[in-house]
Amino acid sequence: MDNPTPEIAPQVLPGDPLIWQSTKLTPIANPWHTLLVLAVLVLLSFGGIWRTHYVIAHPEYDRIYMYLRSILAECITVVLVVWGVRKSGASLSTLLGRHWSSPKDFFRDIGIAAVFWIVALILIGTLRTALPASPTKTSPATPSQAEANSDSGSQESAEADKSKSAETQKSKTVPKRRRDPAEVIRSRVPAVLYRMAPRGRMEILMWIWLSFTAGICEEIVFRGYLQRQFAAWIGAPLGIVVSSTFFGFGHLYQGRNSAIVIGFYGILLGLLALYRKSLLPGVLAHSWQDTLSGLLLALVRR
Repeated sequence: MDNPTPEIAPQVLPGDPLIWQSTKLTPIANPWHTLLVLAVLVLLSFGGIWRTHYVIAHPEYDRIYMYLRSILAECITVVLVVWGVRKSGASLSTLLGRHWSSPKDFFRDIGIAAVFWIVALILIGTLRTALPASPTKTSPATPSQAEANSDSGSQESAEADKSKSAETQKSKTVPKRRRDPAEVIRSRVPAVLYRMAPRGRMEILMWIWLSFTAGICEEIVFRGYLQRQFAAWIGAPLGIVVSSTFFGFGHLYQGRNSAIVIGFYGILLGLLALYRKSLLPGVLAHSWQDTLSGLLLALVRR
């Protein structure tokens, strides 16, 4: 009786599309290249923090120029990623994962992206509400101000008591005014995003271009490249968390709470990419989120 020939599992190479389906992922670039990409992302993050101070201090800066500069930075990062991946024998299609082979696949991913986007909005909105408010920095009083305050302290306290009693009496008779929805949005949006929001038709078109560029490029860099690299080294769960941490750090210019929320959004996008074996649904959801956020802020600014 002949001995059965054992089946040998096919080897999954870095450039093979089956790498998304493989139970054991392999790195698609050299470790030194990943360190180089991370260094560039950290520098861009600190550059964004510095740019935030400039935006706040100069309300009438050229937004179109800023949009173009951001688009250029996104594209350069993707070129750096693709260059390192190609040196290891892979290609851009490897980063993107499964492609659309029929109209049915296309519409299925659109539906999945829409459902994911709605669920993600609910989850990140809940997380943002649960996070403690960032502390407000106040400038210390000068000695002359402190002396003036102490001299007029008794007079101000007496006037404050009268004002407080008048306000209490007024609150009993006048109903509370409902807050304007635009005012609520302004109170919850970082000041830098409110300043970055587009104005006018040309800026809106440029914002849409920037949003789809960010959706494509950031998904390639963080989910297609970094998530795959870290998943091959430390496993898929930790790989998603670590790559999403860098994703949130890259948005630290929006503030601590926004960076945490965006990092959590990155985890959701990473799970979506892992589930669909493709970046395409995440690219759609990411682009929609950025586009509609900017358009909403544009409406609020009117």
